[in-house]
Amino acid sequence: IVLAVDLAVVIHHDQQADQCGRGRGHAEHGQEFLLALLAALGFGLFIVGLGEAAQDSVPWAVAAARLGSVSAVVLALAWTRTVPRVPRRLLPLVVTIGVFDTGANVLIALATTRGTIGIVAVLSSLYPITTILLARALLHERLGAPRTVGGLIALGGAALIAAG
Repeated sequence: IVLAVDLAVVIHHDQQADQCGRGRGHAEHGQEFLLALLAALGFGLFIVGLGEAAQDSVPWAVAAARLGSVSAVVLALAWTRTVPRVPRRLLPLVVTIGVFDTGANVLIALATTRGTIGIVAVLSSLYPITTILLARALLHERLGAPRTVGGLIALGGAALIAAG
């Protein structure tokens, strides 16, 4: 875990140096990093909670999780008095994203009923590597040496944890 946080800091500083030259300041990057750490905490709590609930029923666990997330979004929209608007041309993409997200949650919930939640959490947490590769392929984002090394170390660490 300490190594993972250290790698995140190294990758973050590489990205920060890369983007400061394009008008983004250090304060924005600090906030970005804090939000990412909070998101990691949220994902961890989600996987543990989903795994526990899935022991009784995978479909109901995923449905309850989805109900909770939709409720949170509706409350946030009401509180901020925001009306979500999605351009009609993007609706198929947004629906597809929802299907992939729910499908991934079903697979995580199912995996927690078949194995150790710690291993499921570590292996499912590798999804950012897929995100990075897709960002590279579709959005032409640069990887850079520290990010590439960090990704390879993350894969190696996941393999070690999964091996026991």
